[in-house]
Amino acid sequence: MPIQGRADDEVALRAEFFKHVLGLMDKAAARRGRTLFYHVGQPELLAHVYFALHDAFKSFYLRDGHLSDSAKRAAVSCATVIAVAPIHPNPNLTVDPNTDDDIDYPNPFLAARCAATYLSHPFEKKSWDARRRDYVGYTGLQFACVDPIIADWEANNGRVTQAWLVPKLSPQEEASLCLLANSFQTAALFQVPQQSDR
Repeated sequence: MPIQGRADDEVALRAEFFKHVLGLMDKAAARRGRTLFYHVGQPELLAHVYFALHDAFKSFYLRDGHLSDSAKRAAVSCATVIAVAPIHPNPNLTVDPNTDDDIDYPNPFLAARCAATYLSHPFEKKSWDARRRDYVGYTGLQFACVDPIIADWEANNGRVTQAWLVPKLSPQEEASLCLLANSFQTAALFQVPQQSDR
């Protein structure tokens, strides 16, 4: 059942997006000899949470009839993954804290990959320390407004069973989404080649 104002096919299409990116993460981990675990119903949950956060954030910054910009969609995609934290690393694998591997931070890495779909940003050009700071920063974000949707999914064997109203963002949640949107937008600016007359 979708978020109020969203159709089933919108949720299904967004779930396909998350399923695709989770598949890419699986392949990246497998190339490094790693295994990641996530519930088969996670893409649907991610889609519901995405629209809940998107529409809540949109209510602050968009007038009716205007489309959300890429930076906001990138921010909401990142926040969605952080709120749900769908990936669980292999519990039998000990990770060396001295390795420089994005896959050691699977959910923040997934969050960055989802954001990059909407707004190009040079994560791969950042130093490991810079990427790790991003990942640690993402992990510290909290979006309690979508906890009831996640709880519904967990209580019903990986299905969202209710139609949920668009939640109200707390001031902290709004601030987090604003900072994410601005950071992705700023990072994308570094993708523009410097002009010869500057």
